[in-house]
Amino acid sequence: MKKGCLIAIGVFFLLGVIGSLLPNDKKESSSKEKKDPIVEAKDTAGGEKSKSKDSKVEEKTKWKYSENEDEMTEKKSFFASLRSDNEVDFEFPYNGGSYLSITVRNSPKYGKDVYFNIDKGQFNEGISGCNILVKFDNGNIEKYQCVGADDASTGILFLASKKDTFINKLKSAKEIKIQASFFQEGDRTFTFTTPVGLVWNH
Repeated sequence: MKKGCLIAIGVFFLLGVIGSLLPNDKKESSSKEKKDPIVEAKDTAGGEKSKSKDSKVEEKTKWKYSENEDEMTEKKSFFASLRSDNEVDFEFPYNGGSYLSITVRNSPKYGKDVYFNIDKGQFNEGISGCNILVKFDNGNIEKYQCVGADDASTGILFLASKKDTFINKLKSAKEIKIQASFFQEGDRTFTFTTPVGLVWNH
C-alpha cells in the first residue's frame, strides 16, 4: 500500500515538473522570435536603402510643348509657348492684368512662325506693321519687325523676318525681355525667365 502511494506521488511530481517547464519553453520561444537577428537585419537594411535614395530634382523648363494633327491631312503642327512672368495693367475694358506669350509654331499649312499674343489688350499696329524691342539675357537690345494676323485680330503679332535668328536665340536664352506698344497704353515691357531654353527640332 505504501509502495503504491509512493508511485502515485512520484507520477504527480513528475507531471508537475513537466507542466512547469512547458510555459518557460513557450516564453523563451516567443522572446527569441522578437529578437531574431535576421529579421532586425532586414529592417535595418530596408531603412538604409530608403535613406540612400537619389533625391536629385531635375531642372524643368517653363516652355510648354504641344502638337495638333489635322483630321483631313493627318499632318501634325508643333507648338512651343512661354508666358511672361509679369503682367501689366491696362485701362477698361482690358483691366485686371494681362500677360504676353511667345509661341513658336511649325505647321504644314503656315510653315514656321513666331507670334506674340496678349491675353487682354490691343497691339498698336500700323498699316505696315510695327516693331518690338527684344533683349536676350545680357545681350544688346534688338529690333524686330512684326505684322498683324490675317484675320485682323488686334491681340496678336507675327514676327515678319529673322525668324530663324529669333528661334536660335530662344534656345539658349534664360531671360527674355520684350517691349511692345499697345493701343492707348504706350510701351510696356514683359519679362520671361526659364531655367532651360527652347528645345526645338521642327
